[in-house]
Amino acid sequence: TLQSGITVKIESHAEWVIYNDIFVEGEYDLPIKYALHSKSSGGTLNFLDLGANVGFFTLRVADLVLQDTLFNLPFNVTLVEGSLAVYKKLSWRLKDQPALTKKISIVHGLVGERQGSAKIFETDFHVMNAILTDAKSKGTEVHYIDLVSLYGDEVPEIDLLKCDIEGSELSFIENYKDMLSKVVKSAVFEFHHDK
Repeated sequence: TLQSGITVKIESHAEWVIYNDIFVEGEYDLPIKYALHSKSSGGTLNFLDLGANVGFFTLRVADLVLQDTLFNLPFNVTLVEGSLAVYKKLSWRLKDQPALTKKISIVHGLVGERQGSAKIFETDFHVMNAILTDAKSKGTEVHYIDLVSLYGDEVPEIDLLKCDIEGSELSFIENYKDMLSKVVKSAVFEFHHDK
């Protein structure tokens, strides 16, 4: 249990690796703090977590926002996860976080294209899940979600977008140019040179 009251559960080697990246090494701390401190007019902080995995980025966001008593801003996080197994674990994990009640929205689907579907290859070491480009490959068929439609008539200003979608980052950038240029204030991407 962290000082903010957020509880982090680590259930596998993959989760231990992610926990260390995010909570020990502070992989996303700089952009999270930047988003928090650049919110000049108060209001609600909006985070978009693409490739949410088991939710550690969102838990770190909540931890840092809740600990920042100087700003004490309300926040919302939209999480998108493509793996059904990881999505179920993510939903189960975050439902027991009182500090996140009514602050999160969790969506199952792929991000990158604006429509259609693709196959996702899932492994026990879920940080290595990936979109398959070979149509004949075995994998689980998952539909792409359109983020603009997801938000409805008015896409809110997004203070920080985190994008770790295992090789679909370039497609996301190409297909969401308007959204990225108009509503996203800051973003952090994990790129995969081999994908």
